[in-house]
Amino acid sequence: MACYSYGNIFLTVFCIVGVYLGLPCVEGIGDKGEVFWESRIISDFLRSGYVREARPVTSPNTTVDVTMYPMLLSINNINEAENTLTSRIILFQQWVDIRLKWNASDYGGVTNVKLPSMRLWLPDIVPFNADPTPVSDPVYEVTVDVSNDGTVRWGPLMVVSSKCPLDVTNFPFDTQSCTIVFGSWLHSREQMDMKFFTPGAKEMDVNYSENFGGMPIAEHPYWTIKDNRVKAKLSEVKYGTYEFSILSVTVEAERRPSFFKNLAIGPGALLGFLVPVLFLLPARSREKNTFGMLIIVGLVLLISVLTQAVPFNHSSTPRVGHFYLITLLLTCCSIAISVLVNNISYRGARRRPLPKWIHQACLSRNGLRRILCIDKYSPVDNLFAETLRETEDLSTHAQPEAAAGREMDTLQTREMRDVTRYLKYICGKLSADDSYKNVNQDWEELARVVDRVLFVIFFIMYVLTAVSLLT
Repeated sequence: MACYSYGNIFLTVFCIVGVYLGLPCVEGIGDKGEVFWESRIISDFLRSGYVREARPVTSPNTTVDVTMYPMLLSINNINEAENTLTSRIILFQQWVDIRLKWNASDYGGVTNVKLPSMRLWLPDIVPFNADPTPVSDPVYEVTVDVSNDGTVRWGPLMVVSSKCPLDVTNFPFDTQSCTIVFGSWLHSREQMDMKFFTPGAKEMDVNYSENFGGMPIAEHPYWTIKDNRVKAKLSEVKYGTYEFSILSVTVEAERRPSFFKNLAIGPGALLGFLVPVLFLLPARSREKNTFGMLIIVGLVLLISVLTQAVPFNHSSTPRVGHFYLITLLLTCCSIAISVLVNNISYRGARRRPLPKWIHQACLSRNGLRRILCIDKYSPVDNLFAETLRETEDLSTHAQPEAAAGREMDTLQTREMRDVTRYLKYICGKLSADDSYKNVNQDWEELARVVDRVLFVIFFIMYVLTAVSLLT
């Protein structure tokens, strides 16, 4: 009884001194509550000569089985210039440390405590394909959860920047598959092996959603996880005589295409549609080539925007880039062909009539004009040619009469002869002008038919190019 009284006196003095000197006073220490027993467990294990560098095994040939469960929280960034994936991952790990077992009845029924991770043995599992650029250190890893049967649970939250070669062929409708490889830095499979919670499983799908584990998920503005699943796979890799366990976490990220469709594809498709429209302008229009040059300038600006969205450091080229290149080629060809068509429309100025076979194939009733739905045109009626022939006939018949009555030639006869000559000149000039108009119109109508044929050809080429490269 005296010893018990002395103990109570000592406890009372300790608490009073603790209040005045600021020393911690654990509530419930008198009745040996849960906090007291947790303190006893932590004190007993951490001061019992625990060596954190030693594996938690009873013999050198025993393997430490580490159960893995990767949880992807978010995609922070996919750097297309450096081909890297930066993501937040909780790599949950569980193993058994035989040195951390205790009998719960000896410690007030406490079956679970939190111990500092820096004082215990931890699996040296690191990302192998991490990018050398500095990233933030793992957080929330300072403590581990330990059960009385020696089960240790540890879930560090890591920000991992890993290498991810990107394939931008289908930009902006692309899906990138990035793999983060984890493995032990020093321990072979004989010393430490990784497993899933399902016995014997080598692959598993981890669901990814906004309500996953009750944790808030920050969605990326440009990327989303395909099917809301992350694939994890265990494999073995041999280096000489040693075999190591490898954990591969594969993330398939789909790009959100709405922004890039409005930025890259929409303007490009509209500019490409203007290429065949160029041939609907009149063949002699001076604005035809100017229109084509404006299309080229617009395409060059779109290409510069594309280079900012997709840097030129990939082994593949986006199909939208091929579309821009083909559209640029079609525009250059349309300008060159427009020059030739313009030259055709002016061939009538050289007084060269249109060959009959071309007239029959292109300008006749059953020619290309009818197939292309081009309205009819009527040649100019050369009425002055008939008047010219009548004038020549009148002059021919009047000459013998003038020779028979040469002595009867009067002033009136000479005036009539002059009028006939002037009339013949005027009719010839007007007839030649009508002939020139007909020849010139034939060549101009031929250029119009050629333009319509080129419009159909370039429109078909544009549609095929757009469907194959933009969808």
